[in-house]
Amino acid sequence: QRTTATAATGVRMAARAVPKRHRAAALAYFGGLATATAIALDEWLDLRKWRTVRHVLTTPVSVDMKLHTRVRAAEGEAGQGCVDWPAGRVLLQWAVDGGVPLRHGSVLEVGAGVGVTSIGLALAASCSSDAGGGGGSDGDPTRVLATDVCDSALANLHRNAAENEAPALLRVERWDAAGGTEAVRRLSRLVDPRTLTHVIGADIVSVPIGSGGGGGNAGGDGLEATLAALLAENPALRVTLLLFNRVSGGAVTALAGAAGVPEGGCTLDPALARFERRCAAHGLRACRSPVPEGCLRHVAEALPLRERGLWALGGVWDGLQLYEVRSGPLK
Repeated sequence: QRTTATAATGVRMAARAVPKRHRAAALAYFGGLATATAIALDEWLDLRKWRTVRHVLTTPVSVDMKLHTRVRAAEGEAGQGCVDWPAGRVLLQWAVDGGVPLRHGSVLEVGAGVGVTSIGLALAASCSSDAGGGGGSDGDPTRVLATDVCDSALANLHRNAAENEAPALLRVERWDAAGGTEAVRRLSRLVDPRTLTHVIGADIVSVPIGSGGGGGNAGGDGLEATLAALLAENPALRVTLLLFNRVSGGAVTALAGAAGVPEGGCTLDPALARFERRCAAHGLRACRSPVPEGCLRHVAEALPLRERGLWALGGVWDGLQLYEVRSGPLK
């Protein structure tokens, strides 16, 4: 008690030593210093392991969900599947904006991670069914199969689905998307691949599926081989991946131009270039296009201002690319 009283007396004396007109500035300075110190300690010591994030959709359907996510990826965690990456939120918006029908659909998500896309899509399909909207008043609502291979991601995905009271339209299962025809055979234990209408995935090629977290998979039996096998069995299947080009953006393009590098020469992420090459090797067309402006606008309108700014600083708005994967070589 004596030590506490002495410390309190010292604080009061220090406060009196600062002129009244400067006390607000001093308080702001020391408060900012304390905040910066806490942030630095958190970065160095990894004090905060988890947080809860909220995602809200207001158009074309209303969805509000809270997800349990890691603040940063755990070391050695395959695919960083417990982190809330921006691509998942944008893929969800693209899906509900018309990319995926909210009725008559059967959707497989590869690398579902925290579940922002799968859980949100299932909630949207359920809301559409309740309201009698979303592309027609008849027919069953779209079903979603969320898959991942990371045990920690799956455990967290199950938790997020339960806490958001995800409807029975959503199933969470473990499935390894590497392996080509063998992967499709494993998938058939969960769902008949011929009944699927859509395969979706967000930011899933930065660490190639089937590479064991490394940089290559010389055997060629990764995600691309599995997509080829799925399309061979179900030619009407729509495969859409939302991938992040980490070397895009105005600054990179300007620097490349100043260095005399042709446009596109150094502005395509090596992971995306590798994905395109492997698709071609398996007889697939990986057609790249920008995310529709309306989709990005809907996401931006729903994001808090701080989050919007962080996405801009990280090059998210410029870097996201839609890939439609189809059978047949590029023409």
